[in-house]
Amino acid sequence: MVNLKRQNGIVLVSALIMVLLVTGIAVTVMTTSSIDTKMVVASQQAYNAEANAKGDSERAIQTEIAANGNNRFLYKRGQFAGAAGLDISPNVNSKVMLSRLNTNAKVEMLECPPKFAVTKGIKCNYLNIRTTHNYGKQDRHEMVINTGIQQELIDN
Repeated sequence: MVNLKRQNGIVLVSALIMVLLVTGIAVTVMTTSSIDTKMVVASQQAYNAEANAKGDSERAIQTEIAANGNNRFLYKRGQFAGAAGLDISPNVNSKVMLSRLNTNAKVEMLECPPKFAVTKGIKCNYLNIRTTHNYGKQDRHEMVINTGIQQELIDN
C-alpha cells in the first residue's frame, strides 16, 4: 500500500517546474521575435534612406543640367568655395555637395579617356557629388552616396 501522506505536494512541485520551463521558452521566443522585428525595421529604414539619397542625387544632377550653360558642373577650380565644395541640394531631405576630384594644384583639367578618337582641345573636369541622408531614431545613422561626373570642357 502506498503512503499518501508522503505524496502530498509532489504534483504541485512538478506542475510549477513545468510552468517555469514553458514560461522560459515563451520569453525566449518573444525576445527573439522582438529582435527580428527591430532588424527588419532597421533594414527597411536603411533601404528607404538609400533610395531617398539616390533620388536626391539624381534630382540635383537634373536641376544642374536644366540650368544649361549656368550649371555648376562647368565651374573650374577657383569657383569652388573651400574643400567641402558647393551645396547643390534640391530640397531639405538630403545634403548634396559638389566638389572636384582633381586636387592637383598645377593642372586645371585632366585628359579625358578616349572613347573612339581623342579630340584636341577637349579636357575633362572630374567632379564628385556626395549625397548625405540621415535616418533612423533621432537621425543617428547616415547614408552617403558618391556619384562621379566627368564634364568635357574646352581647354583655354
